[in-house]
Amino acid sequence: MEIIKPEFERRLLNPENEYIKKDIMTEISKFGLSQNQSKTFLYLSKSGAKTASQISKSLSLPRTETYHILSQLQSRSIVIADFGKPTKFETVAIEKAIEILVENEKTRIDELVSATDEILGLWNLLPDNVPGEGMQIGNRFQILQGKNSILGKIKQLMQNSKKEILIFGSENDFGKFYHTDLFEIIKNTKVDLKILASFSKKTEYIFEDLASKKIKRFNEVKGGDLFFIIIDNQETIFFMKTSQDDNDIMALWTESTTLINSLKLSFNLIWLKSNFLKASDDLKTETEESLDHLIKELEQEKRIVESLKKHVSKTKTGTK
Repeated sequence: MEIIKPEFERRLLNPENEYIKKDIMTEISKFGLSQNQSKTFLYLSKSGAKTASQISKSLSLPRTETYHILSQLQSRSIVIADFGKPTKFETVAIEKAIEILVENEKTRIDELVSATDEILGLWNLLPDNVPGEGMQIGNRFQILQGKNSILGKIKQLMQNSKKEILIFGSENDFGKFYHTDLFEIIKNTKVDLKILASFSKKTEYIFEDLASKKIKRFNEVKGGDLFFIIIDNQETIFFMKTSQDDNDIMALWTESTTLINSLKLSFNLIWLKSNFLKASDDLKTETEESLDHLIKELEQEKRIVESLKKHVSKTKTGTK
């Protein structure tokens, strides 16, 4: 016998709403909730009080995991249970839940900050090891994973910049950092800034607070999926892997002169052939000959990046 779901639940679980739920779950997960925790919270917040059995069936979750999830959401103060039999669970109001999650994150950060002096004090008590041979500058690299780690590195590089910042990427790349304080740092930088981005009229708002003479639009061509930043012609960071999951994003920082020179050469070429943000859309930006040359440059750049990725992969395998 087919189980008939209430009309509201049918609408909530309608596949047409999947993209909305996915966006909401992505935002909620930024507060440290897992995918199933976010899914459970979203379901309860829209469907009202439910038993663990009802939640398990509606979301196709194992019963044991459902109880574990509900326990974790209660510990975060965003889900409440009653003393009835069977026990029912409901969420606090969404506005209150967000307020609680934000306060929880602030408390966690405050605890980390307060522990800094203690960690440094203990570290200074440890004896130094015999120093080894230092790495040669220009040969060093660092693999970064996760949006927060990458953002922290980018902010560090920009804040320490003395002369010039070059940024190259697509609208999707810039969109990943739109709701962070990165754009505030870019806006307030005192060094020479140039931004090359591929974007449409719909996404111009991302750059609206930045000086238009510092931004140019380039057309999507081969290699247009690259995203990199060059700082003072001495350091660069570029994305090796993009993902919808913030924790899966990977980037590589390096001081490699060869790579930096190649990236900057391509950047300067595209900059010369591109229009400023406010330029007329019908202004021709590239001749056929320059476009062919541009594609070749980007293909060469992509080969260098792929070669570097293989080198990094071998290095990681060798150190295991």
